Amino acid sequence: MGGIGLAAYGIYELFFKKPSFQTHTTSGPNGQILHVRTPVTSNITPAQATGIPNKQVLPGTPPAVAVNVPGQGIVHAPPNSVTVTTIGVQPPPVIITPTGASTATIATTKDVQRALNALGYTPRLTEDGIIGPNTIANIKQFQSSSGIAVTGSADAATKSALAAALSGLSSSQNAATIAQATFTGPPDISHIVVKDVQHMLNVLGTSPPLVEDGKIGPKTVAAIKSFQTTHGLPVDGIAGDPLKTALAIAFQTTTGSPSPSSGAVASQAPAWGSGIPT
Repeated sequence: MGGIGLAAYGIYELFFKKPSFQTHTTSGPNGQILHVRTPVTSNITPAQATGIPNKQVLPGTPPAVAVNVPGQGIVHAPPNSVTVTTIGVQPPPVIITPTGASTATIATTKDVQRALNALGYTPRLTEDGIIGPNTIANIKQFQSSSGIAVTGSADAATKSALAAALSGLSSSQNAATIAQATFTGPPDISHIVVKDVQHMLNVLGTSPPLVEDGKIGPKTVAAIKSFQTTHGLPVDGIAGDPLKTALAIAFQTTTGSPSPSSGAVASQAPAWGSGIPT
């Protein structure tokens, strides 16, 4: 399985060359290493740029929903993981597991095959978009384990369940840290500014590191989306209160220190960078 995982990782290296993505690495169920990589696009939304969401959202793993994406049709993904802008579509994060790689956006038969491979179902499928005996057998395995009708068909219910499984896979380990706020009280996030968000993302392992310049750009949005994916948050790329709360909890859990103030972060900002918003 390790060789398959490395091969999948290599394939995605070819398609997502640095610095065209931001990666967050985490531990999934059974301790396997997961890489969540979000493509860096050339456009961001006003909500992402300002950190002010259109409505309040609360931490928690979102259910899969049907989304009508212009040019792609209906896809099944967590809320806001596919962002449509006036310029184009922001693709969702890619979840790389030891057995394959897939997004949580399931639209085509190839998407179904990729998702089944990423979830470790055997025999490993050729991702050719053809519903053959092996694909049907793996779909039936997944349907049975998911408690949905065992038809062998890649129907809407199956696509939704696959999207939810991939989203849950990436967030199942880290979502527990969000729950700490229920028992200990939410951390004080009133002082957290964009530099603090960038600094905490760097400390928590976003790759490549962000320039801590206090400017929200496509790289910071992509890094936020990767972190949101691994922590069970709506994947919208917005540095709002839910994201800041999750970052503060994860930062303190990792470092043993409270979330940094912007003054402390400013002195630690990397010297490199072009000054272009990240």
